[in-house]
Amino acid sequence: MWFQNGMRHIARRRSAAEPHGVAGDPPPKAAQPGGRLNGPAQRSEPAHACSDLTFAAAPGILRVAARRPGRAPAHARRTIHGRTKMSRVCQVTGKKAQYGNNVSHANNKTRRRFEVNLQNKRYYLEEEKRWIRLRVSAHGMKIINRRGLASVVREIRARGEKV
Repeated sequence: MWFQNGMRHIARRRSAAEPHGVAGDPPPKAAQPGGRLNGPAQRSEPAHACSDLTFAAAPGILRVAARRPGRAPAHARRTIHGRTKMSRVCQVTGKKAQYGNNVSHANNKTRRRFEVNLQNKRYYLEEEKRWIRLRVSAHGMKIINRRGLASVVREIRARGEKV
């Protein structure tokens, strides 16, 4: 079952007792006296290879929703210059985008994203004598200033993130 243009289509097997589709449906106009034959939905023979499938909402139309294994299609992948785009999540606080509405003066509402104020920041980790890069929000920077970089990095590593 899938949704297309707001209509619900249900695929099911056609039996020999139901030559025209779903039980209770009227036969196509070509089979009715005085009917005209002017489209694939009104032909008596199926217009597709799989003649044993019918659809409740559109008797003559077959839509095959086949999906190939592997990666998602290109339009569904979030990529920048061929590389997968990282999600916008703060490594310190775990903050991520929230969803809400744009509200116009006429009180029309359209959906929108409230993004996190993320910054890519380099910190010098004194214990390891090296620079580390963190993707932190403005609130995450204040936490690092308050608690200290070493304790925050220990918490991040305890969660299993690589730093």
